[in-house]
Formats: sequence, C-alpha cells, structure tokens
Amino acid sequence: NETGWVSASILGGLIGGALALVLFVAWERRSEYPLMPMRLFRNRGFSNGCVASFVLMAGVFGLGFLTAQYLQLVLHYNPLGVGLRLLPATGMALLLAPIAGRLADRIGEWPLVMLGLGLEATGLLLIGALVTNTSGYRTLVGPLFIAGAGIAIAFPTVTTAVMRSVGPDETAVASGISNTFRQVGAVFGVAIATAIFAAEGSYRTASEFVDGLSPAFITLGVLCAIGVLAGVLLRRAPSVGSPRTAPMATPPRRGHVR
Repeated sequence: NETGWVSASILGGLIGGALALVLFVAWERRSEYPLMPMRLFRNRGFSNGCVASFVLMAGVFGLGFLTAQYLQLVLHYNPLGVGLRLLPATGMALLLAPIAGRLADRIGEWPLVMLGLGLEATGLLLIGALVTNTSGYRTLVGPLFIAGAGIAIAFPTVTTAVMRSVGPDETAVASGISNTFRQVGAVFGVAIATAIFAAEGSYRTASEFVDGLSPAFITLGVLCAIGVLAGVLLRRAPSVGSPRTAPMATPPRRGHVR
C-alpha cells in the first residue's frame, strides 16, 4: 500500500501474472498431453465446482488469518485462548461434514453447496458489520458458528460435485485441478483481505485495526456470495460419468441376442 496500486512493481506484477495465465491456457490448449486439460472446463458442473472451491477457501483462510489477529491483538487473548475461541468455526466440521456428505447422496450437491457458501457469506458479512474494538467475543461467536457451519457443509459437497461431474477416467486430473483452485483461492483470500486491511486500517490501535478488519470481511463475504451463483449453475450442469446419472443398460429381451 505504501508503493501504490499504479506503481510499476504492482502493475507489472498484475499484468505479468495475467499474461502468464493467458500463455498457460494457450499452451495447454495446444499440448498433446496437457497438465490441465482445457476441455474439462466446457463441463459447467466441473467449472462451477472449481469456482465454488476457490471462493470457499478464500473465505476460510481470510477468516482464520484476520480473526486470530483480532482475538489476540484487540481482545488480548493468548494463543491458546485464540485457538479455543476459533472452535465454533473449525469444530463444526466434525458435526456437519459427515451429515452433509450423506445428504448429498440423497438430494444432490447443489443445494448444499449453495447453503454452505450462503452461510459462510452471512457469517463473514456479520463479522464485518457487527464487530468493533469494544464489542468483545460474544459478538463474534454467533457469526463464527454460522460461517463454520457453512464451511463444514460446502467443503465435502463441492468436492463431491466436482468429482461426479467427470467420467471415471478423468477423476485423477479433476481432483488435481480442483485442489489447485482451492490452494490458489486460499492464497487469494489472505492477499485480498490483507490488502484491504492495510489500505483501511493499521496495527497502531484497536480502533484502527477494526477499521481495516470490517471492510476486509465484508469483501470476503461478498466474494462467497458470488460463489452461491456458481452453486446455482452447478444445479443445472449435467454430470458426465456420474453413477447417479449414467444411463442404465437395457436388459436383452428373451429370445433375442444382443
């Protein structure tokens, strides 16, 4: 932020990164054995699942990165106290993830992906809107439960949705691509949260810390809300090679040879 968004180093990095991405896509489209087959992205279920994975992890890592600092620097809890107070967000996975996985087999992934990302977005937006330097942990615990529930529901279901959107011979590469989107999303979440925090706040006082934290969480919440749109598209996408949607072979009629 001291350098400025229009400085040569920042613009050069952004333009260079975008150019490198374009060149990578062009190379992969021409390669006989591509690392990331571009044809997979013609499948809407796969593409939207990757987008949902990206925004899900952006919210997860942005939430953990800034909330831990808020608890320690503003509310003055020690590291153990910070970890215990983050349990409403992290511990929900133990309770809800297995249930979400079983529900996905019954009703499909898309309703759960939308529900999970919607809850994560709601929790992040509430933190951005309600938390102050004097509000205390009681204001934070409710949104942490909401965001944690959303993460626990969305994480297993969006992974399942991606894997079911491709054929059996493509599951390995689909898993690798989906994992890449998750990892890049995590880095992006921390980067965008810290960039906004540094532009709007600082570590000098508790009040200035919250001045940066609030817009950062609101931005992360909006990003996750955009992911809900990917969940809507995921509902409409056909699942190629899914055991639930693959056509069943018609049994031969008696007296006929097939």
